[in-house]
Amino acid sequence: MLKQTQLSSSEQEFFNWLNDTMPYLLTLFSESQAAYIPEAVDSFLSTASEGECCMCRFALMVWRHDNDFQFNPADVDCLVDRELNIIANWFRNPSWP
Repeated sequence: MLKQTQLSSSEQEFFNWLNDTMPYLLTLFSESQAAYIPEAVDSFLSTASEGECCMCRFALMVWRHDNDFQFNPADVDCLVDRELNIIANWFRNPSWP
């Protein structure tokens, strides 16, 4: 049985942010466990579009506080304005779970 975790306020803020900006990535994270789901991420990254992969790597960078998934701001040329704004807004006012 998987342990349920009480989210911190910043973790809850992350899930709210994800829901508001990139809801298609919610299936890659477990809110009840306060974790990302490695198998779901691997599967997503192997089938998603270049832009979706870029946004996934960005969200993982924010969640994990590291860049193990290699989000590179120089690779954002595949993104549309809405996605670029999500990233720019976060860099203007970063918050970490």
